[in-house]
Amino acid sequence: MEKTRQSIEFAATLAPDGTLTLPKDALRTFQAEGNTKVQVRLTAYRVSSDLRTRAVTEEEIERITALQLEPRENVVRFLRAEGALAGRPAFRRRAKDVVG
Repeated sequence: MEKTRQSIEFAATLAPDGTLTLPKDALRTFQAEGNTKVQVRLTAYRVSSDLRTRAVTEEEIERITALQLEPRENVVRFLRAEGALAGRPAFRRRAKDVVG
């Protein structure tokens, strides 16, 4: 039997009546059939497209927030700046000098 992932992140629309429809990929990931229990955590925060393209998830942002005891906004700002700096040759040279 194939080992299933413990969690998955996806975007969904919450209907006015409270109905939340799971994408079929999510159901396949959990090999879910009728009456399968899952735990759901909803967040109104959105991971920006530039962070999503770098595979940053809401779970990762929350983990860094808890570890660093920083507000979410600071963590997101750091992650976005990290990506911007990494593309600059001068930054890469300085980082290489520091790291060795």
